Amino acid sequence: MKTLEEIISRQDYVRVNEALKARGKELASKFADKFNELYGAWDFRESDFPPKTIEVNGHQYCTKLNIYRDNFERYTDGYRFVRVKQDPSDDGTVSYSLNRFDYGFEASRKDFVDFLNDAKDILAKLSEGEDELVKECEEAIENAKGIV
Repeated sequence: MKTLEEIISRQDYVRVNEALKARGKELASKFADKFNELYGAWDFRESDFPPKTIEVNGHQYCTKLNIYRDNFERYTDGYRFVRVKQDPSDDGTVSYSLNRFDYGFEASRKDFVDFLNDAKDILAKLSEGEDELVKECEEAIENAKGIV
């Protein structure tokens, strides 16, 4: 049996938790770029909820445009891959909460675990989406053959 001091001084969880976040941030960045390339990014206006999201294992993901304001000017700073939670209220409106995986301060350890467990399914959905868009483009090109 380990001593109290051995248990207290263990750093396994700290090390693994940092590795979890690092891998999550790495994948989130790549998924954000690909998702934006295929479907565009949501600017977080509730009225413009993204028409395309990826839903896997009961979790809904999309890419959000990172917007910030400075002296009443609106600026963008890249894209963020996010998990969207829709929270209906009693008055029938819907509010949204996001878990961003790029910086880690809005996502908990559990969120990162869920995200990494969903990563293969997200990748498969992105691949399917790209296949569909390629097919759609190829059909349009074929339909336009022979026109001046």
